[in-house]
Amino acid sequence: MSPSALVVLLGAIALGRTVFGVLLVLAYGLGMAGVLTALGLLLVHGRARLERLAPAAGRAPRSAPSVACSRRSLPFSWSSSAAA
Repeated sequence: MSPSALVVLLGAIALGRTVFGVLLVLAYGLGMAGVLTALGLLLVHGRARLERLAPAAGRAPRSAPSVACSRRSLPFSWSSSAAA
């Protein structure tokens, strides 16, 4: 449970409207689940559409995510080892 959900529930209990607080938290959770599901489906279908439109020669190599991640994290590991 998130801290904001706990605040909503405690506030609803303090006001004597516990059922309303539970309904608010449930509605928020269902809305978040719906949005994340819709975004995931959009990304899956969008990727398929982009792959049909984009030429195969313009694709990034499979190592691109690893290179991008290490490029971002290496400076942090270097600075922490230099401080020790």
